[in-house]
Formats: sequence, C-alpha cells, structure tokens
Amino acid sequence: MPSRSVNCAVLVLSCDPYSDLWTPFFTLFRKYWADCPFSVFLGAGLIAQPPNGVNILRSSAGRDWSQCLLDYLAAIDTDYVLLMLDDFFIRRRVDTEKILHCLKFAEAKQAAQVRLVARPGPQVRLRDENLIGACDPRARYRVCAKAAIWRKDALRNLLVPGENAWEF
Repeated sequence: MPSRSVNCAVLVLSCDPYSDLWTPFFTLFRKYWADCPFSVFLGAGLIAQPPNGVNILRSSAGRDWSQCLLDYLAAIDTDYVLLMLDDFFIRRRVDTEKILHCLKFAEAKQAAQVRLVARPGPQVRLRDENLIGACDPRARYRVCAKAAIWRKDALRNLLVPGENAWEF
C-alpha cells in the first residue's frame, strides 16, 4: 500500500439520518479502492456511530450542509480533499494512479476542482493532458458535489452558510 498522502484526504459527506448508507458505502470503498493512499474521513452529525475503522468528523450545525462542510474542512489538515457523498457508491476498481495524476495536476495548476466524474464532460481539451479538461466558466454544473478533488481554500470560498448540497 502506498504511504498516506500528506496533501489530500478523502471526505465523505453524510449526516445521521443517512447512517444506513455508511456500511454499504465503506464496504464498497474498501473492496474497490483497497490501495487508497489518503486518510479517509466521514463527515456526520452527532449521534450515529460509524462502521469500525472509519474516522468520523462531527458537526453540530444540524441541517446546514454548507456550515457542516466548513466544520469538516477545518478539521482536516491537508490542502486538498477528495469530496464524495455518502450515496456515491464505488462500483468498480479505482485506478489510484489516475487519481494521483489528477491530484498532481491540481497541485501544479492550483486548480480549484478536478472532477473525477465527467458528467457533463469538459468543454475544452487541454494540450498534453488526456485525463483532464476544462469547463467553460459559464457552463452549468461546472461546480458539483460529485466525486472531485478540491483545493480546500477554493471550496471554502464557494460555500454559503445556509445552502444545501443541491443549492451548492
């Protein structure tokens, strides 16, 4: 297994009412991304207990999705987070080398976000880059909550307390 990256962590966003998703999520995560090189955190509420071996972050912000996310980001000591939602089940093997390539690109270009799910796909192809494209600044869904590597400061700047995941 690769050594843990000091510059990125996986953050799975959830809340207590969705705790029934945690066991299937982490079962599939461990099955299909056994060599994940990042520390993994579950952002949750205050009550539900995580599956064994899962690092949990708590927030008392209640239903305020954006404020909870801000609390979780403050608790993670990396410059980047790979953000996932609790119902984003991994269904096939994750290519860790491709993820690390995307992280290296994000670091080199100071990218705000490198989406790992290209739906919709990029509007602009980048020269000398076959995995990553660019979204037009006016494109719909250029920012989304699907699996993506985020520069934490850029993500924090986009969050508006009171907004939910769909408004984000």
